[in-house]
Amino acid sequence: MRNTVGISHRLKRAWLDDVLDRLVQTKEEKELRAFVDHRLQDELPGKEARAKAAGILLRIWSGVDSKHVVMRDRAVALLPRISGQERIWLHWGMTALAYPFFRDLAEVIGRMLTLQDDFTTAQVQGRMKTAWGDRATSREAAQKLITGMVDWEVLRATKTKGHFLLARKMTTGVKDLELWLLEAMLSASASDEIEAHQLLRLPESFPFSFTVGVGDLRRHEGFNIHRQGLDMDMVSVRQVKAEPPPKPPAKQKQSKKKASAEQDNPTLFDEPEHEPADPPAVPGTIPTVGEKHNGIDERPRLEEAGTPTIDIAITENQPCIFIAPLKGWEGTEGPITGNFSVKRLDDSVFPDLDSWAYFLSQHDLNELKSVRHWLWYEFQSPWPRNTQVERSERARFDFAQCAIQLLAPTGSRGLVLMARQTADKFVLESGHHRLPLKETVWGRLVCAPKTIAAELPVLTERIEDAFRRSIIRVQTPIQLMELGLQATNLHIRVLLWTTGLDGLLMANTRNEFVDRLHNLLGAGTLIFPPDKIMNQQPKYRVSDISGDLYELRSEIAHGRAISKKFRAKTGFKAMDGFDISGVFPDYQYRQVLGECAVFLLASSLKKVLLMNLLDDIASEKKWRQRLRAVV
Repeated sequence: MRNTVGISHRLKRAWLDDVLDRLVQTKEEKELRAFVDHRLQDELPGKEARAKAAGILLRIWSGVDSKHVVMRDRAVALLPRISGQERIWLHWGMTALAYPFFRDLAEVIGRMLTLQDDFTTAQVQGRMKTAWGDRATSREAAQKLITGMVDWEVLRATKTKGHFLLARKMTTGVKDLELWLLEAMLSASASDEIEAHQLLRLPESFPFSFTVGVGDLRRHEGFNIHRQGLDMDMVSVRQVKAEPPPKPPAKQKQSKKKASAEQDNPTLFDEPEHEPADPPAVPGTIPTVGEKHNGIDERPRLEEAGTPTIDIAITENQPCIFIAPLKGWEGTEGPITGNFSVKRLDDSVFPDLDSWAYFLSQHDLNELKSVRHWLWYEFQSPWPRNTQVERSERARFDFAQCAIQLLAPTGSRGLVLMARQTADKFVLESGHHRLPLKETVWGRLVCAPKTIAAELPVLTERIEDAFRRSIIRVQTPIQLMELGLQATNLHIRVLLWTTGLDGLLMANTRNEFVDRLHNLLGAGTLIFPPDKIMNQQPKYRVSDISGDLYELRSEIAHGRAISKKFRAKTGFKAMDGFDISGVFPDYQYRQVLGECAVFLLASSLKKVLLMNLLDDIASEKKWRQRLRAVV
C-alpha cells in the first residue's frame, strides 16, 4: 500500500496556468510562494487552506524532484509553441510526476472508460482501495481530483450527482508535446520499461489522442528502445541528469550591522554585487529573460544534453482578442468604438473555428458556426503571458457585454474565447464558460438600438467606474439582472429583477417604489421597444404596471400564494389593443409583469449611467433627494 496521498484541494486549471506563467519569469521559491499566496487570497481566505493549496501547486511546477527538473524545463520551453488549452497536456504530465495518487487515479478512470462510457465517484474510490487503502484522505482526494478534471474540461458531469463522462479526446498538432507527455507518463509509472504500442495506449493518458507512432518514439531522444523477442519494441526513459547551477562567488565580508540592514530592507532593484561576465550555459535551465552576452541581447533558450536548442520567443506585446457570440444580433456591424467592434463569422480576419476543435465540443462548434455576429475586443498582451493584463482586459470585455444587456436584454451564450495573433492566424489561448443568459420572449424579438455606437462605450466605462468605486446601488442591480437572466423560473426572475429595481430606488413601501420609478423613468414612458420583425410595440407604460409589479414581488418574497389577478390570462397587447401573435395570447398577467421587470431594470440602470449620476447615487442622502423629483 502506498503511503502519501498529498492532495487535499481541488486543483483549478487557472491556478496552474498562473503558476506556470510566473515560472517563466522566476524560479525563486520564495517569490513563487509569495505570488501563489497572493493569487489565492480571494478564493481561499483561510491562511491554512491557502498554504496547503500553494504547497500542492508548487510541488507540481516548482519544487519538483531533481530527476524531473529537465522534464519541467522542457515543458516550459514548449509554451511558445502551444495554445492555452494545450497546457493541459503539461499540467497532466507534471501532476502525474509529482503525485503518484493522481497517476493511479487517472489509470483507474482510463480503464473504466475503456470498458464503459461513464463512471461514478464511488466506483473510482472503490478501485483505489487496493493500492491506497480505505482511508478518508484517499476518498476525499479522489473526489477533489475528479471535480478538478471537470474544471480542466477533461471530464463532464451529468445531472446525476457523482456521475461523469469523458468530455472529449484532446488533440494537438505539436508532436514534441505528445512525446513529452508520453515520456512524463512513463517516468511517473512504476515500470522501468514498457512495450511501445502499450505506451501509446496508456489508460492514464485517457484524455489525449496521440498521432505519433513507434518510429517517432525511436527518434525521440528521451527514450531508449530495444528489441525483445522477435517483434516487441521495449521503451524506457533515457536518464538525463540536470547539472547543478554554478556556485555563486564568495561574498566579501561585511559587518553584521550592514548585512542585517540590507537583509531587512530589500528593494525591487537589488542585484547581486558580483556576477561572472559571461556565465556558462547550464543544461536543463532557462537563463534570465533579457540576459546579455557580450553586450548583445539574446533570446533565452533551453539547452539540454542531446536535444536541439529551443528558442523561447520573447515579445513585448502581441495582438490578442476576446470574442463572444451575440444572440439574435441585428444591429451595428464593424467598428463600434476604440477596441470594440462587431464582426461577422464570414469576415476575412475571423479565426477558423474548426482549428479550435480541440477546445470546443462538436455540439458547441456546430452551434457557434450558426452565429453570424460576434463581439470582438482587441488588446495587446505580452509574452510570456501576463495574466494580470488578461484579467484586466477580460473585466472590461465583461463590462461591455453587460452594457449590451442594458441596451437590449437579448441574452448571451455565456462563452468567451481569447486568442493570440501569431503570424497570420489567431491561436486559441483560453476559453471561459459561464451560465448563459436566457432572454425573455420579447427580448428574443428586439435588437440593439441604433444608438449603440454612441452609448456602448459610455455605458462600459461607467459600469467599470461603478465597480471600481464599489457603488453598491449600481453593482447589486446589475448583478441581480444577470442572475435573473441566468434563472429559468418565472417567479425567481421577477423576484430578482424587481429587487434590483427596489435597490436602485431605495424604496421601503409600495408608494415609494411607484413614485420613485415614475420620477426616474417617467410615468407615461413605454416600457418595451418595438420588435424587429413586425415593428409592433407593446402598449404597457411605466404607470400601468409599477404598483402591480411591486405587489407580485412581495407575494413571491413573503411566500404567499400568487393572487388570482396575477394568474389571469390577459395576453400581451400591442398599441392598438390587439394581442400580439405567437405565444403571447396565452400569457398570464404575471408573465407580462416578468417581461416588464427586466426591461424596466435595464432602462433604469441605463438612464443612471448615461446621465452620469454615479456621484449622486453613491450618496444615500443625495440620491433620495434626487428621486423626489423627476430625474
